[in-house]
Amino acid sequence: MKASELIEQGNDAIAAGQIHQALALFLQATQANPQDPDAWQSLAMTHYKLQQHHQAADAIQKAINLNPNDPVLWTSLSMIQMKLGNIQAAEAASAKSRVLSWGGKIPT
Repeated sequence: MKASELIEQGNDAIAAGQIHQALALFLQATQANPQDPDAWQSLAMTHYKLQQHHQAADAIQKAINLNPNDPVLWTSLSMIQMKLGNIQAAEAASAKSRVLSWGGKIPT
């Protein structure tokens, strides 16, 4: 099955309140296409909902590595870092999100 189909099924599972099922589907999506930042972001945010913040941080970092100029990914990282108590890292991620939202780019 394609990663996009698995992500869609995962989103449906989230909407139905089946968060553990969604987690499994998003994990399958990352395995189906490890280069899909949307799969990694979906996995990250599901970990976040389950208060699995270290796993969320790992997954969102993979998404950022694949798509470093997406402000939503940096905002997600900021939220996760706040939950981990990493205030300085959260502020840095938030700043990068703002730069991108204003049309800037993150140097790679």
